[in-house]
Amino acid sequence: MYLVSTVLYTTRIGDVWETSVYEGLDIADDKQRYSMWMPLLEGAQAAHQDLLRRVQNELPREWAMPPELLAKVRSSAFQHFQIEEDVPPS
Repeated sequence: MYLVSTVLYTTRIGDVWETSVYEGLDIADDKQRYSMWMPLLEGAQAAHQDLLRRVQNELPREWAMPPELLAKVRSSAFQHFQIEEDVPPS
């Protein structure tokens, strides 16, 4: 079972949404399998719908990110959007 989640981060430079997939219902970092970042609500909604379709219809190896890539994507997004890593989503 996988959970597809889109959360809002309010930052100093504006709002940004992260669409994620977690293995199971636990949203702990070690259960995260995918991350995509969008600065516009419409893009985040489209990403959520597309990812939900992929999770339902494709094997995890088709969409899941290797842990190293996932860490790099999240670190880069936190830096680019100026998000402090200890600040929870809005």
